[in-house]
Amino acid sequence: IVFCTTGIFDIYARLGRFNPDIDHIIIDEAHVCIEASENMELAIAICRENGILIDYLSATVDTANLKETLKVSHVVRAIEERKPIWIHNVGASMEESIVDLVGKTLVKPDLTSPYFPKAKNETTMQIVSDVLQKDRAKGFLVMVNSFKGENSDANKIARLLQNAPYSKDIEILLLAGEIVRKSKKDFDSRLKKILEEKRKFVIIATSVVEMGITFKNLDFVATMDSGYNQISIGDTDLADIDALGANALRQRIGRAGREQSGIAYITKEVGASYTNLSDHDLNS
Repeated sequence: IVFCTTGIFDIYARLGRFNPDIDHIIIDEAHVCIEASENMELAIAICRENGILIDYLSATVDTANLKETLKVSHVVRAIEERKPIWIHNVGASMEESIVDLVGKTLVKPDLTSPYFPKAKNETTMQIVSDVLQKDRAKGFLVMVNSFKGENSDANKIARLLQNAPYSKDIEILLLAGEIVRKSKKDFDSRLKKILEEKRKFVIIATSVVEMGITFKNLDFVATMDSGYNQISIGDTDLADIDALGANALRQRIGRAGREQSGIAYITKEVGASYTNLSDHDLNS
């Protein structure tokens, strides 16, 4: 078994290192990996042309037209493993809404606010019941774009919550790629203590949590409708803020609904097309 990065996979494919008689390729988080670069798409095309078996894994990709677009022979949907999630467009930016949003959901739930579903069907009632459970820790994940610097998204949101009237009622944690690489043990230790003490917590994180991370007792998720998009000018790669793609949005929202039902909120930073959808359209 060989674990490799997308870059190594690309090199191996171009060099013809894969043998159709013995090699089987599994691409995890396929919705991200395949979109990462044209080289990844080319590597997959080379392998398929050479008869190499490829499986794609993704928890959030839209499977509606996979057979046609990727020419895959079989699609397995494991939807029964997921818990229901209600999605709501906030209609304002993260900075404008975060204090009110956390206050009326995590801290003192206000069922009359637009942050909770109003339908009386079985699924909706289960969602509301789950997020209102007592006698356990309760969490809110806030997903932003920038992390470093005083004026980064993460630090701005952290300051707003630290100055909120309910700041003493919540624990605030920050998580980004740098923390995962250097001090993830400290983060995990602090979160474990919060869970044991059954406290309320807010995790402010970048896209690092999109793949392979599950948080216990996570009831709410809020994500910006924007993300970084890498653009190339000559030999220079630059990061540009653009509307968050549908697959990335599903991946962020999918942080909720893993262990119990949850609610996800989308804030309006760049006005992505889906931020104009009604609750009915978002949840149909």
